[in-house]
Amino acid sequence: MRPLRVLAGAALLPGAIGACTLDARGIPGASSSSSSSTSAAAGPGGSGGVGASGSVASSASAGGATSSSSGTGGAGGAGAGGSGMGGAGGIVPVDCQGSGEFYGGPSPTHCYLFVQKPPMELIWYDARLACQAWHGNADLAALSSKAEYDFVVGAIGAGNADTWIGGWDPVGSGDKANFEWSNGEPWDDDGWVVGDAPWKGGEPSTGDDRLKIKVGFEGKAYTQTVPNGYLCERP
Repeated sequence: MRPLRVLAGAALLPGAIGACTLDARGIPGASSSSSSSTSAAAGPGGSGGVGASGSVASSASAGGATSSSSGTGGAGGAGAGGSGMGGAGGIVPVDCQGSGEFYGGPSPTHCYLFVQKPPMELIWYDARLACQAWHGNADLAALSSKAEYDFVVGAIGAGNADTWIGGWDPVGSGDKANFEWSNGEPWDDDGWVVGDAPWKGGEPSTGDDRLKIKVGFEGKAYTQTVPNGYLCERP
């Protein structure tokens, strides 16, 4: 598998910086933007304007399909090729070949966007809004099996951990039993040996109610940022 090449500090995704009011648990209220705004789907934390985000660059190109036919009796075959992180049959969809995007993982495969070191470090909620601005049915990534976790870490590189993903605790207790995936996928150690989701020792700490990857799952508080960026996912 070819490692994903990323460039730090690339262009912002579409959207405007929104003003967001948080309650005591970090559940956002209404938000507004100083210029244009993009609405985000309701979910953990409600909806609001799109926060600032960054995008990184990777190289990806798709080979063009060609076909030829002979006279009566047969037709020439079609040649197709593609580059990127792969996927079903090695074919990368045309809408998953942009900067920082990669495709594949266990079935059903997904399109991912890794945004490394955006111009401004984001709290979990703003990173989620940035994912929703990337694509209407996108969210922070739900790494719900060992195969998917291994695929993603292999794609972005273990050194690029310390990255927001879509786990959150709506209770805010810091109890791993209360964590959910923000996109609605079941947690329940889905795809993992029961109890074997890759929590680092002692994690999450009391008060940790958001999730990042850092050589395993590590909790963070909703008010904190992470230095390395965020990982989005869509069907």
